[in-house]
Amino acid sequence: EKFQRRCPHVFGGAHATSRREAEALWLEEKAKEQAGPVPLPTAKPGVKVVPIPSVSQATSPMHTATPEAGTNAVTPSCRRTSADEVVVLGPYDLWPVAVAETKSHEKRLVADVELMVGDTAYSNTAWAWVVEDALMDKVCAHCFKTFPEELPLHCEDCLIVSYCSEACQTAATLIHTYECESLQQVIFRTQGRTNTTGARLLIRVLAQRLAEAEGHWKSPEGSLWEDVQLLSSNLNRMDKDQHDRMRGIARGISQLDVGQGLREDHLVHLVAQIYCHQLKAVAPTQVHFGYALMCPMDVAYSETPNLQMQFE
Repeated sequence: EKFQRRCPHVFGGAHATSRREAEALWLEEKAKEQAGPVPLPTAKPGVKVVPIPSVSQATSPMHTATPEAGTNAVTPSCRRTSADEVVVLGPYDLWPVAVAETKSHEKRLVADVELMVGDTAYSNTAWAWVVEDALMDKVCAHCFKTFPEELPLHCEDCLIVSYCSEACQTAATLIHTYECESLQQVIFRTQGRTNTTGARLLIRVLAQRLAEAEGHWKSPEGSLWEDVQLLSSNLNRMDKDQHDRMRGIARGISQLDVGQGLREDHLVHLVAQIYCHQLKAVAPTQVHFGYALMCPMDVAYSETPNLQMQFE
């Protein structure tokens, strides 16, 4: 929204040459937003980072194919501009970008080649994801594909999560088995009075922790529960009210099946980690339809980004 207000002349690769054209593009974009989420490719939620240029740089978009679900956008040969300053994280080659470390030890994604609007600069599968409360019957809980009508399949036990196909329901069954009872408890306690999206993301993370501990599940990207624990919580920067709010959430989660056996302080730390690192999942039209947790979060946030994170 901030970008749209500041630069209403650049939308989806379109380039306005006059104020009138800019206003027309802006109205067209708002109409799309009011129409709701657009159908997305059937794939597990993964972050797609695309460059947002200035007006003078907005040229014809160059199409880059999105990698298939469970795969990474990797190219064996990668040209590094300054190898001594580049830190490559994990087993993946991130071409056309490299993870560079600044003198102040901050990490940045640095492109080795010129990127155009629409190029995929970085692609990765989310560690955990959940659909926004208001769209749970329109967005598949597994692949995040959106539909204009109510989804045909639901969990018969909780009737909370919905799926677009038997394939998605089967793929999600393992983790949902660990979270199903806890989801029912949260929905029963809130009775629709509060948004449960954040609580459901926390439950999903804890469900995956249990599944991993029992040897039944591992992240598609190879990240482990111990990697989640490495995320910063920023609790030392929060005031008393924020601490109390985090502790209240942790106390409630500790009473659920997925929270059994965890100390309250441990849960407070986890609540703060997810609060700081959860990312909004948006469609190309900027419609917010869920949250995802990327792990590990190796790239620092910026108040003035020139990249836009977009989930598919």
